[in-house]
Amino acid sequence: MFTHTNESRESWIKEVSLESSLVEGVKNSDILFLPIKKYRDINYIFFTTAEDFFKYVKKQNKASVDICINNDDYKRVSLNSREFRLGTILVKEFVLPVLVGLVINYFSDNLKTSVDDEVSISIIVEKENGNYQLDYKGNIDNFIKLKDQFNLKKEDVKNDGDHKATNQI
Repeated sequence: MFTHTNESRESWIKEVSLESSLVEGVKNSDILFLPIKKYRDINYIFFTTAEDFFKYVKKQNKASVDICINNDDYKRVSLNSREFRLGTILVKEFVLPVLVGLVINYFSDNLKTSVDDEVSISIIVEKENGNYQLDYKGNIDNFIKLKDQFNLKKEDVKNDGDHKATNQI
């Protein structure tokens, strides 16, 4: 299900030449949204569906969340389709259950999705023995069914009420 990856916070901070004022927030976030490296002829973009999900996650205040791009470099692309492109999200291992729960709640409680709708998401999990990535593209209902296959720990993420993103979108 998961494959080993060399993608990391540090590699992305260098990749996007992140401003020094944003580095600490990106390094300390539990959930980090990463830009798409290249879409058509545009570098480092976010789909509007990823932006909407970022705002949803931030509003839930279950974990610290940030975005790995300089404010002036932020670009978004809106596509007219029934695919919810959530992009690539890097998470600390202990917060993976929270992220999966947020994705499921986002679709089941907050959007009017149909069985024909698709979701695409890449999740990079930071682990001590190396980072691992899950790429999923398919039916929303099948993503929801995947949660049982994660064999996740039931650790709760402490909510200290002070989870703020450095970047604003």
